[in-house]
Amino acid sequence: MIAICALGWNKSDFTRRWLESVQRNSAGHDVCLYLMDNGSTDDTSAIMQSFGPAYFQRNEANESLYKGWNTLARRAIAD
Repeated sequence: MIAICALGWNKSDFTRRWLESVQRNSAGHDVCLYLMDNGSTDDTSAIMQSFGPAYFQRNEANESLYKGWNTLARRAIAD
């Protein structure tokens, strides 16, 4: 299994293109996405959820880069 952790904040166009690229290039691999939207004010959260991640969390406010990464890493390791 390949675990990919990604923390996003706004820039929904980039987020969508990146997730589409991951989807295209992960064919034949067991990939689990762990995604967190860190308080985006655009549709980044909806885009992340639409890719069916193994784990998704939306923070209402941008709580910090480090807190987000630590949360995602702990979740991926636990799984």
